[in-house]
Amino acid sequence: MGRADKSTRDYVNDADVFADAFNYLMYNGDSVVDAKILKPLDTSLLLNIFGLEDEKKQKNEFVQRYRDAVRQATIKVDDHFAYMILGIESQTDIHYGMPIRNIVYDGLQYAIQAEELRVKHKIAGENKTPVNFVSGVQKGDKVLPVVTIVIYFGTKPWDGPLSMMELFDLPNIPDTRALRFIQDYKVFLIEPDKMTDADFDKFSSDLGRVLKFMQRASDKDRMKELMTEDSYRRIGRKAAQVIKDCANVNIKIDSNQEVVDMCKAWSDAQVDAEIKSAIDTARRYKISEDKILADIMKQFGLTEEQAKDYMLKESA
Repeated sequence: MGRADKSTRDYVNDADVFADAFNYLMYNGDSVVDAKILKPLDTSLLLNIFGLEDEKKQKNEFVQRYRDAVRQATIKVDDHFAYMILGIESQTDIHYGMPIRNIVYDGLQYAIQAEELRVKHKIAGENKTPVNFVSGVQKGDKVLPVVTIVIYFGTKPWDGPLSMMELFDLPNIPDTRALRFIQDYKVFLIEPDKMTDADFDKFSSDLGRVLKFMQRASDKDRMKELMTEDSYRRIGRKAAQVIKDCANVNIKIDSNQEVVDMCKAWSDAQVDAEIKSAIDTARRYKISEDKILADIMKQFGLTEEQAKDYMLKESA
């Protein structure tokens, strides 16, 4: 797992961020999904495809996948309660098979629920007929609906498919009667490039600020404007780490601090880049080290020790 994948996975597993993402996409920013009552579920989807017991086969075969974040949620709307399994997949790059990936994850999540029912009925001595034993699901059994959303932390516009229909070669399936029986499967995507300032304001956690940063990361002028907003002076360390890893911003993050001043960190990173560029340019023109040292001290207001430290790093 790459650094960006790890930091985004850690980030979306934060309960407040997790709930915030669903509240934005499903409820237009209303606080419906309560982070406090989300129940963490195992992100490892492990299923014996022949069932946990198969006496006729000596070797069982398993399917295993790992979700980025998954929770069981109790959602209250108008005095009614809904119970669901919610999952988030965080993407740092465009995934051109995302509809298929989500089908597999959601399908395994349903299959695991069916297996849990089978085991429950077996323990209770209720799997008495061959039909009940094989399926595991009995008449009257219910499973929880599974909803998966994808959060894209990339800086480029998403140009991947958002449904199975986009993956099919439909021109070569001219039979409209057959098309009626082909199931579609949609990807519910949160994509920074498609969001407006009003969308970013619908988040209660710092997820909105992370996504806004990603949207503007490739535009220097818009970034300068963004880094004047006071809301970026206090951003969570995990959020700052996502920005650093996904937007390739060389900011310094103190692992002992839970809050980061992104405005200062970004400004410091710009100065660092300018100093390094000045040193590299001067060396290409064969300017003496003493002259470079004196120049960067004067231009950037550095002490001799700080200037030497920069020059040493650029020599490494």
